[in-house]
Amino acid sequence: MPRRHNPPHPGEILEDTVLCKGGASPCCERSRGLSRSTAERLRDLSIDEPLRLVENLWDSIAADQEALPLKPAQRTELDRRLDTYELDKDAGRLASDVLADIRRRL
Repeated sequence: MPRRHNPPHPGEILEDTVLCKGGASPCCERSRGLSRSTAERLRDLSIDEPLRLVENLWDSIAADQEALPLKPAQRTELDRRLDTYELDKDAGRLASDVLADIRRRL
């Protein structure tokens, strides 16, 4: 029987990454710019709420592409990929086709 992956609750992930592993000490919260009340509210989120929070945070970052300038190695890789595309014009596969293949394998 295959082992099932049992991921942690999103609130646990937030607690480990935002509030410090093993709980939120006042000094840890202050060092991350969180008040005690904010830290407590984050720990009390339902399963769906942290996901929406992360989506909103990601959307706000993605909305301003200038906020995350490319590193030289990233720019080099993007240029290489664009050059390759311009030579062979292979647009790759549709995302829906790739996802369908993945689902068939599961």
